[in-house]
Amino acid sequence: MKRSVYLAIITVVTCACVVIGIARHVGIHHTDSVMDIPSMASDSGISADNFSSIDLEVSLADVLITSGNEFSVQASANREKFTPKWVVEDGVLKIRQSSGAFADIIGFKKNESRVIITVPERNSLTNADLSLDVGDIRISGVDIDSLNLESDTGDVRVDNMQAKSVSIESDIGNVDCANVLFSENMDVECDTGNASVTGLSDLESLRVDLDADLGKISFGGNSCGRNFSQNGNGPRLSIQADIGNITVE
Repeated sequence: MKRSVYLAIITVVTCACVVIGIARHVGIHHTDSVMDIPSMASDSGISADNFSSIDLEVSLADVLITSGNEFSVQASANREKFTPKWVVEDGVLKIRQSSGAFADIIGFKKNESRVIITVPERNSLTNADLSLDVGDIRISGVDIDSLNLESDTGDVRVDNMQAKSVSIESDIGNVDCANVLFSENMDVECDTGNASVTGLSDLESLRVDLDADLGKISFGGNSCGRNFSQNGNGPRLSIQADIGNITVE
């Protein structure tokens, strides 16, 4: 396919994604952002049975997973029918939200929905499967062996975490990972938005594959064009950004 045709197709798709993303976000009423406040967990959270895994699917909510004094969950919404429901079964915290929350965005009504999950500081999670249609998510100070995160529209931030395997897929929004130590692999796919992985201690040991279709790559402070690879003997880092920049340092 000729480059001009390829760029034209990408431009049309991007514009459509941006319009959809804006339309979806119009209906969300944000107060304090989960991105800016790492310790939003409070006494209003309900104590939960111990859990070692999280299975979350929400259609319209901001999500914060952070460390605290005990296992607790705080799920709230300004409209009762949109309040996420949760239960702990066999050591798995399951959280679901009515699909009507997503459909109601079409009406451009102001909706506010939030989930705050607290994990004791000395506890780690074996697995977290997280899926969000619309909303920002932040994971801060919680170690997770295997993290699988899918975000349709919203920003993703992960900081101060140890993991074996990390997989993040974002359709529209920025992905920011800071001080995330992974022993096996980290895979990031960002369709429209910037992707950054910072705070890595030993860049030279990594096996790296970076690809920015319409964007620039910075690795260790050096500009690398649109593609960069490195054959190290350590963990694997793969980042693909269709429209956006990639930063690794």
